[in-house]
Amino acid sequence: MGGSLLVVAALARVATGGQDPRTLLLALGLAILIVGSLVGYGYLRQWNATVFYANGRLGMTNAFGVKAEIPIGDVAQLKKLVETDSAGKPVATLAVVSKEGKYAFRFRGADRLEREGLDRIIAELGLPVDGSW
Repeated sequence: MGGSLLVVAALARVATGGQDPRTLLLALGLAILIVGSLVGYGYLRQWNATVFYANGRLGMTNAFGVKAEIPIGDVAQLKKLVETDSAGKPVATLAVVSKEGKYAFRFRGADRLEREGLDRIIAELGLPVDGSW
């Protein structure tokens, strides 16, 4: 409702000669660019995200190259959780629990992982897995 009122007010201002139409188009283009960037960033965080086991460490990385990892000797178990996102939708999450009982990291959207790859990591590490999706 508020957004609609802003658009109507902007159009009224252009119609009465108080604002150049190019300025209004520039503002609308900028708003679309900002909203598109935010949505794109949300998708890009999950795009090409992986869970890996290499050099004695279990970790995850995302499309931006942000990495979280923990030595295998410090991992107590893996947990399959269902969390809710900001919109209230369920999201499958793989949590890596350290021996101190804290989450070392959580991989949101874990249901998009290749099942065979995750099963291979679990079998190779011999870690207990708790929960389900």
